[in-house]
Amino acid sequence: HPASQLELLHLKDGRVIEQHTRGLLLGSEPARLWSFRDITERTQGEQRERNRRHVLELLATGAPLPAILESVVLGVEAGDGEMLCSILLLDEAGERLLVGAAPSLPAFFNAAVHGRPVHGSQGACAQAVLTRSRVIVEDIRRAPGWTEYRDLALRARLGSCWTDPIYGAGGNVLGTFAIYHRDARLPGPAHIALIEQAARLAGIAIEQAQA
Repeated sequence: HPASQLELLHLKDGRVIEQHTRGLLLGSEPARLWSFRDITERTQGEQRERNRRHVLELLATGAPLPAILESVVLGVEAGDGEMLCSILLLDEAGERLLVGAAPSLPAFFNAAVHGRPVHGSQGACAQAVLTRSRVIVEDIRRAPGWTEYRDLALRARLGSCWTDPIYGAGGNVLGTFAIYHRDARLPGPAHIALIEQAARLAGIAIEQAQA
């Protein structure tokens, strides 16, 4: 009868399910037995720890800030091929957001976002800075107040945006970490854990660069 098979299923809500398939006989008839196990916490925990170690190694060796921020972004994206991430930095005056790292987003999108004023903007990242809180835009096509960014985001084929402020040790906002998807989507607990860790790592790197 067929041999056992093990497969990992990556669900849209961020969960990782281990599917185990085993061949067996029911009387004289061949059959298959499926079992499923949620290994999200273990898998995400391992991925976050790898990312954390790599970023701390870069910090310890004095790597330039852009390289460290790109490592944070790529580390998160490596865990889910459907994510496109960005780090925006608040300028010294606290008035504009500058692109720190967004290697998977289109160049025209990054160019349009770079240097946009925070005050008066309805963009998710600007709102995260102003409200000092997480901003979840489930569906960019239907999001109220996104008039200035909707066409740009849709041209970049972005469907949703989740963003957290990046804080310094003193509680000051240094920038934002954002995750985009091509389709409308809400984050699950695993996604929130990724966003929070990425924002913390970025905060450590930014403060060290500014020291």
